[in-house]
Amino acid sequence: QFPFKLWRNLRDKNLSSADHIFTECSLYESFITEKIDSISTLHLCREEVLPYATKEWDGQNLEVAYLGSINNIIDIPLISQLLSSLSRHMNVIFHIVGGGESKDSLVNSVKKEGVQVVDHGVMFDKLQMREIISGCHFAINMMKKSVCVGLTIKSIDYFQIGIPMFNTIKGDTEDIIQKYNCGFNVANVQETVDQVMTLNSESYGKMRENTHKVFLEMFTAEVFKRNFENILSRILIIR
Repeated sequence: QFPFKLWRNLRDKNLSSADHIFTECSLYESFITEKIDSISTLHLCREEVLPYATKEWDGQNLEVAYLGSINNIIDIPLISQLLSSLSRHMNVIFHIVGGGESKDSLVNSVKKEGVQVVDHGVMFDKLQMREIISGCHFAINMMKKSVCVGLTIKSIDYFQIGIPMFNTIKGDTEDIIQKYNCGFNVANVQETVDQVMTLNSESYGKMRENTHKVFLEMFTAEVFKRNFENILSRILIIR
């Protein structure tokens, strides 16, 4: 579309004028690295470190959460297919905390598959929101394939809360989940369902622990400041 193409051209033509470029994810860095000599990824962070939250796993009940805006880039058919397939093996409850123009579509699609939906609506009480999300087993982080993003704010929120993800975001998030074993990258629904069904109390507990570890190692304010200082020191030495 014209406005976005105009902005992209303006951005690309002026990248070389910067002494250094910071990107918020490695995926984006890979797209512009050829346009500038000095570039680094500096992930966003959260100031607050939340207590580690556990959740019982019995293999029979599964609570799944969705947090945030529900818009046209969310992969509603894939979310519905995943929850429907899981509901053939477990009692699935889908918690929604948020709103948006595609919310009714998501709710109706999931309900059509026979999955119970608990709509908490838009919530401004952070403590209450975190209690709901941390009380679930997994969180949804699934966008359409056409969306090019490496790390969403939602992903960082989930890491902060300490809840494993069902994820389709490529790049940084996909790599983190694979490296730390803190959720499932959903490429094939049946394969994901089969993986979920192999979990037991110990393996799920470890996945929960791994998710908390990701936040501590990558997304705290302390880590952000340390990474920023390291990058800045490197830039000053080069210059």
